[in-house]
Amino acid sequence: HEIVWMPSPEEREQPLFKSKLGLVLTCLGSVVGTGNIWRYPRIVANNSGNEGGLAFLLLWGIGLWVWSIPIKLVEFAMGRYTRKNVIASFKELVGPWAQWMGAWVVCVTLFIGCYYSVVLGWCFYYCVHSMAYPLPRSYAESTERWEELNDTYYPLLCHGIATLLSGICIVRGVKTVELANKILVPVLLLIVAFSLAWS
Repeated sequence: HEIVWMPSPEEREQPLFKSKLGLVLTCLGSVVGTGNIWRYPRIVANNSGNEGGLAFLLLWGIGLWVWSIPIKLVEFAMGRYTRKNVIASFKELVGPWAQWMGAWVVCVTLFIGCYYSVVLGWCFYYCVHSMAYPLPRSYAESTERWEELNDTYYPLLCHGIATLLSGICIVRGVKTVELANKILVPVLLLIVAFSLAWS
């Protein structure tokens, strides 16, 4: 006998991704974060000197495929199988004693969200700033720009804008998250590919 899964009425009402591409880009966006643009190139540059950063990039790629992507697939499979939130998924699959694991995932996600909203605010500021002014050519110029930013109200304003836009995407649900990722993740991947080629 073939077992056929039939969704319950509650599950039928749950919002779903419109396309597989939107789902894949959303998963990629959570695996390949903005740290790959703002922090990662600095680490590559500091650890490679004049030699180029290919060895470091290869190790990063191995880590991505061996650790980050498998964890994302497990997380996705748990949610898809149980059709429940992360705490209830751990409870159903592992047992009631494992609910703390799901709560830990929720807390880590919250902490990352608080951290990345600040970084996203910096990205907004520097994106607009780089359109009006030339990029810094030295470490001293970069430090001066950083200090200029911190002497104004712009960090707070940009953080507020980033938090507001992120909140709107989350409140509006899967459709808005999918749309945002269909635009932002290809741009992110292009920047990462450019960084890879340039290194």
